[in-house]
Amino acid sequence: MTATCHTTRIGGWVADAISTACMGQDFGYDVRFDAGRPIGVNGGPLMIAYTVIITLRHPLLGQPPFAGNFTVAVEKLEDEAGIRAITQHAVMELGKLHKATIDGIKNGPAVKAQPPPPGIIRGN
Repeated sequence: MTATCHTTRIGGWVADAISTACMGQDFGYDVRFDAGRPIGVNGGPLMIAYTVIITLRHPLLGQPPFAGNFTVAVEKLEDEAGIRAITQHAVMELGKLHKATIDGIKNGPAVKAQPPPPGIIRGN
């Protein structure tokens, strides 16, 4: 029997999903373990999860990167397809934000670009 580092395994899936969807843009990611109460819940059991943070370099020098995140609940640690799908969705949304920023530079800001909302993968 072997031991598995969930952070490394999730990180591998995320890195692979980013590399297949990034279209040459400069993305980064991190996976961290979290334990806390779900938002709006007082008392009760802790939610044990892993948070995935994905960043995309800002097209303007000196600006912080665009960032999005999603949570993988411990019940979904084996959901490779779900983790890859939400990673690719986050990459596409951050890419749209990047493009909107460049278009705003070229054409003048028409609508302020908004970062994607955080996603969540939870057990049923």
